[in-house]
Amino acid sequence: MTDAYYYGGFRQQLLAEKERTLLIEPTGDVLAPPETSPYVLWTISSMAQLVKYDLMTVYHIDRPAISQAVMQQWDATTYLAELKHMARVDIPTNLQHNIQDWFKQLTRHRLLHATLLHSEDTKDSVAAEKILQHFVIARLSPTDLIVRADNRKALFKALEQSGVPVIPHIEEYDDPDDLAYDDFLTTPFDSTLHRALVRALRGQQWVVIQHIGDKNPVRLLPIHITLMNVEGVLENRDIVTIPLPDIQTVEVVPS
Repeated sequence: MTDAYYYGGFRQQLLAEKERTLLIEPTGDVLAPPETSPYVLWTISSMAQLVKYDLMTVYHIDRPAISQAVMQQWDATTYLAELKHMARVDIPTNLQHNIQDWFKQLTRHRLLHATLLHSEDTKDSVAAEKILQHFVIARLSPTDLIVRADNRKALFKALEQSGVPVIPHIEEYDDPDDLAYDDFLTTPFDSTLHRALVRALRGQQWVVIQHIGDKNPVRLLPIHITLMNVEGVLENRDIVTIPLPDIQTVEVVPS
């Protein structure tokens, strides 16, 4: 086990106390001498950016490093406490202030990939909130809930089973026509097929999709289009995701 980070994770339950070996400079550089334990190296790797991995391993703490720490669920208090516990001497005052400021800046706002559930009145919205308690992120207004978007099939199923009917369709407010899809796809995709899917989605029309190399077409109601996939509802109400490059033809079913 020569990898410091893997070995550090293995040792997590074996070390009673972390060694105080790190040297922290006012510039944000963190120096790890040769005697630094693998577990300390493993821990600091989630807190700072690795600059040099040599006899003297060097990390650096700056705002991008704190961004990485925030994404790994660190908060300012725990971060500074852990850093102090691994350092030979006190963390420079200016660096402590910078770390606190960076955490404050980077956690003031969050971008959430979510779905908005709009109800016609407050009573219906409150009822939906009770049903979808595990899906609800926050309440936006008396008639609007922000719900998780990572499992729409389970979301629709929960509503259906609880007696709250909802059309399995999610309205989109962006314009996929403005995106350069061809720049993101590793397999060429006919943009005319994509435009047909977009028109069907906006018009809430069914389409018949023919897969490449598959004799049986799929009848689908598009509900969401991404850079790589089209998501939709089958006639049996199952939700499926089809990669765009796998589509050979798209035929819009007349209303």
